[in-house]
Parts: sequence; structure tokens; C-alpha cells
Amino acid sequence: MTDQLKIDPRNVVDAGTKILDQSVILRAGWQDASSTILSVPVNAAGNVKEGEALVQAHESCADAATSAFEAFSDILEFASEALQSTAFDLSKVDEETARELKRK
Repeated sequence: MTDQLKIDPRNVVDAGTKILDQSVILRAGWQDASSTILSVPVNAAGNVKEGEALVQAHESCADAATSAFEAFSDILEFASEALQSTAFDLSKVDEETARELKRK
């Protein structure tokens, strides 16, 4: 049994790319959908005090959802960058190891 770690950097890059793609889809999807969610007129729930409070609560909830979607998308982008960086490091180590083996 070998103590070597066998990871193909191309697979790591592919995973990072898929994660980045999902981040873009998530962010774009929310931006497209949220335009109607965020543009509710104040009198949409009626011209009563409770209706205005309902719309304000809806706006607060929509703002919180926007923040959550942005934060999640940012996390996905960070993970993608980390995987891309890891793949680069793995490739670099592979190349250095191959050079060392050729010297021997």
C-alpha cells in the first residue's frame, strides 16, 4: 500500500468550475425573481394600518433573503477559488516531483 495521495487536479478544477457556475445561477436567479418581490406597493395589502405593516414586514423579509442569497453566493465563489488554488498547488507539486524523479 502506498502513502501517496492520488488527486487529479483536473477533477478539482472541474469541481471548482461547477461550484462557480452554481453561484452565478443562484445570484442571477435571485436577482431576476427578487425584482417583483421587492417592488410591492405600500397599499398592496389594502389601505389599512395592518396592510402597510404587512408590506413593510414583507420588504424586511425580502431584504433578508437578498442578503442570504448574496452571502451564500459569496461562499460558493470563495469555495470555487479555493478549489482552483488547490488544483494549481497540486499541479505545481506534481511538476516538481516529476522533475526530481527525472534527476535521479
